[in-house]
Amino acid sequence: MQDKQISYLDNMITIAAILLATIFLCIALLHIYWVLGGKWGLNGAMPDAMKNSVMADPRRLGFKIATLLVAIGLLLVMYLFLIQGGMASSPVSQIYIKYATYSVAGIFLLRAIGDFKYCGFFKRIKEGDFAANDTKFFSPLCLLIFVLTIIVIF
Repeated sequence: MQDKQISYLDNMITIAAILLATIFLCIALLHIYWVLGGKWGLNGAMPDAMKNSVMADPRRLGFKIATLLVAIGLLLVMYLFLIQGGMASSPVSQIYIKYATYSVAGIFLLRAIGDFKYCGFFKRIKEGDFAANDTKFFSPLCLLIFVLTIIVIF
C-alpha cells in the first residue's frame, strides 16, 4: 500500500512538472514571437496605462531586449521544472533548485494577488483589454502555476 502511495505521488509530481514546463515553454515562445515582430496578443499583454510609454513600443530596441530577457527567464524556469520532475539533470546543488522553486511559487502567488491597482485578483482598475485578460487568463494562470508548484515542492 505504501509503495502505491509513493508511486501515485511521484506521478502527480511528474505530471505537475510537465504541465509547468509546458506552460513556461508556451509563454516563452510567445515572448520570442513578440521579439521577432509578431503582434498577436500584444495589445492586451500590458496595462493600458503603460501602452503609451517608450518601453511599450514593440519597434524599440529596449522593448525587444526586455522581452527577450523575459523569454530567457521563462525558459530557465521551464528547465527548473524539468529538473524537479526528474527529466533533466542539474548543474547546481539541489538546495538551490529547492530555493528557486520556492521563489517561483512566491512570485506567482504575489502576481495572482496583484499590485492592487493594475493586475491581480484585487486590482482596482478593471477597464481595458489588459484588465479583461488579467481577470480571465493571467491571474488564474498565475494561481494555477502557484498550486502546481506547491505540488512539485511537496
